[in-house]
Amino acid sequence: MSTSNDLADVESPKARMRPAVSKIFCCSVTAASGFIAAYALVAYAIALIYEVVWIVESQGGLPVASVLLMACYCIVIAATVTLVHGLISKNNKYLLAWLIAVILVLIPECALVFYMSISHWGLQGVYGGAELACYVARLPAVVIGVVLVQSAYALREARLD
Repeated sequence: MSTSNDLADVESPKARMRPAVSKIFCCSVTAASGFIAAYALVAYAIALIYEVVWIVESQGGLPVASVLLMACYCIVIAATVTLVHGLISKNNKYLLAWLIAVILVLIPECALVFYMSISHWGLQGVYGGAELACYVARLPAVVIGVVLVQSAYALREARLD
């Protein structure tokens, strides 16, 4: 009679993510993720530059919300650089890092953009409307990027096994 636990010998199955999509239009999910990464990198760099210029031009002081928003932009820019590196080097850890960073920053960024657009700058002013318009242009790309990068991550994980 064996004293060992038979359940301990059984290897537990890994929890796997399923890819949301396997192809997008005529290119692979990895290539589409690269396009989204390039767009996000440029869009967030422009948003950061605009935020800095508007704060300098307004001469009204630097509100805490603006500092937090610029920190969010810097986090997404850094995460997107790691995403590009992960896509090129085929390292899934970097894809997962981008997913986590972008998902964690998404809601605070939304709240800060709305606060800065409505309360600080005002929608009637140029800065408030432009900030909100830029965010509305970035948001669909980020959401599509999350779906694409998650799919690329899941497909790569499936290939490794």
